[in-house]
Amino acid sequence: MKVKVRKAQPEDVEEVYKVIKLAFEDYRKIGYSETPIQSAIISKKEIQTRINKEQMFVAEIDKQIVGTVTRIIEFETMHVRTLATHPIFQNLGVGTKLMEKIEKEALEAGCYKIFLTSTPVMKSAIHVYEKVGFKREGILKKQFHGIDLIAFGKVLHD
Repeated sequence: MKVKVRKAQPEDVEEVYKVIKLAFEDYRKIGYSETPIQSAIISKKEIQTRINKEQMFVAEIDKQIVGTVTRIIEFETMHVRTLATHPIFQNLGVGTKLMEKIEKEALEAGCYKIFLTSTPVMKSAIHVYEKVGFKREGILKKQFHGIDLIAFGKVLHD
C-alpha cells in the first residue's frame, strides 16, 4: 500500500475528524478515562481552523484519509500535535510517513528543532517518534488531565 501525504483541504474536515475520533477512542480499551479521550478528539471547528492556517496534513491510501498530523512553527521550532492513524491502518507506516513530512517541512522552514509530547500509554506513537529519531527529553508530571506527558525533541541543526 502506498501512503501519500498532502496538506489537508477544507473538504477533508469530516474524514479527518473520523480518523482522530477512531484513533483516540481506541485508548478506552487500555483504560484511558473519558476526559483525556474527549480532550484529544479535536472539534471539527478546530480541524477547519488548522486546515485554514495550513498546519494540518493528511495521509491517504487509495485516496482514503487514514492519518493526520498538525504542525505549528514557533520561534524557529516546530511543535507537532495530534498525530492520529485510523486503527485499521496502524502499523503500516502511516505515522512514519506523516512524521517524515513534518521533518521535511521543518527543514524547509528553517527550523532547528521539532518537539512534541505524548502520554506513556501511547506506545505505538512513541515507537514512531523514536523510529524517526526523536529523543525523550523529560517528563511533565500530571500535565494532561492528571496524566504525565513525555517530552520528545529532535534537533535538526545547531
